[in-house]
Amino acid sequence: MPRTNASDRQPKNKKHDALDWANFWVLVATLLAVAWYACVSYRQLQVSRQTLITDQRPWVSLEDVKISSPLTHDAAGWKNGVRWHITLTYKLKNYGKTPATHVTFWAHIVPIVTHYQDDAGKLHGTFIRDELDAACDWTEFATEYGIDTGQLIFPGKDWPSKTFEVQGDEKIFEEAKGSKTEYSGTFLIPICITYRSPYGNTHSFVEILTNAPPEGDVDAILGNDQYRTAEGYRLGKKSGIAISLDGETINQNGLVLGEPGFQATYIK
Repeated sequence: MPRTNASDRQPKNKKHDALDWANFWVLVATLLAVAWYACVSYRQLQVSRQTLITDQRPWVSLEDVKISSPLTHDAAGWKNGVRWHITLTYKLKNYGKTPATHVTFWAHIVPIVTHYQDDAGKLHGTFIRDELDAACDWTEFATEYGIDTGQLIFPGKDWPSKTFEVQGDEKIFEEAKGSKTEYSGTFLIPICITYRSPYGNTHSFVEILTNAPPEGDVDAILGNDQYRTAEGYRLGKKSGIAISLDGETINQNGLVLGEPGFQATYIK
């Protein structure tokens, strides 16, 4: 007769198996509860963090922008040839609760050209947002590479009135003379102020704990390390006559800056 193992003769412990399954489902439910709580907690942390950033970050405002020289088209004070240039005066103020560091100002001039398409279907013309980005890109580049480290403005404090000579790229003005362009007769002065938070240049908590290098644009613990305040001002003659792209000199009392309805604001 075949031998029978003792284990084969023992009845299965159904109660023990049921207990194991019960423990398994309890473990699964616990893990799901922990994961849900972690997600909710992370979301609440993000909301709290964003609220803290908005409440505590610096907010730099551009104020009292005025023309302080004639608009001229010559090579005066410049080694690279003829260009359009004009001097502006302005003030800055920090309305935030923390200091604004690396505060840098930049502006340039472009002719305002109505949008048009070339033979290849590419759209040309003056895009205000692109010009504001170009002004801001320069100030951020200058700060990043130490060309201009900027100024420090404490909360509630004004930056004393300063002057800035705004210049234009002659190539852009030559392009505006093209047969397919529709020049408006006025210029655009995009102005950008970039600044940083004193809590910037700090990686995320995860990167600090893991000593991992940053990937792409990294937010600081207390906010985005780079901020912008940018505005575009229309510059034209009070008489309404077009500014000649061939070049002329216009006294400041014959100019108007920032016509209503044209000023564009870009803040982040």
